[in-house]
Amino acid sequence: DIRNLSDLSNNLLLLARASSGITDKSVDYIRMDEILWQAAEDIRKLNKDFTVNIKIGLDSATGDAEQMMVLGNESLLRTAVLNIVENSCKYSDDHSADVLLDCVDNKVTMTFTDRGKGIPPEDLDKIFEPFYRGNNSKTVPGHGIGLSLVQKIIQNHKGTISISSDNSTGTKVIVELPLAQYS
Repeated sequence: DIRNLSDLSNNLLLLARASSGITDKSVDYIRMDEILWQAAEDIRKLNKDFTVNIKIGLDSATGDAEQMMVLGNESLLRTAVLNIVENSCKYSDDHSADVLLDCVDNKVTMTFTDRGKGIPPEDLDKIFEPFYRGNNSKTVPGHGIGLSLVQKIIQNHKGTISISSDNSTGTKVIVELPLAQYS
């Protein structure tokens, strides 16, 4: 119960921080591939049953490091990525998440895919609302804060997040952030 309350309090503080925006003092050049690798490592530490499969797009894999740089707050971006990866693993039937990182049209694109039961269409429009938990999430621990926090963080970084879901194939989350030289 104490851990649950602590997690809730920390998430509420992060939501308030993300809602207040990003100041110039908290902004730096961030490599999104490093954020992804760190999130995958953190997830494995939190739950040994979770697996994160990261794939770098062909063009990105042969390019230089600047190709994956965004201008932003490292702590907030790590929180957003970690939340999406954790959700993907929690709701995937085999507790795994596939992540594709690519650079397309002056944007870093991250596509997170799970192999779960999907999000019902009636819940899809509400999942970014704070404290909303869909019918299929009642048996999975959580507070309903994560995706609203992620959305605020991504928007504060001038990015976009979209979610599509299918009952037979799972859920796909796509995050796009402008490359550092275009933000």
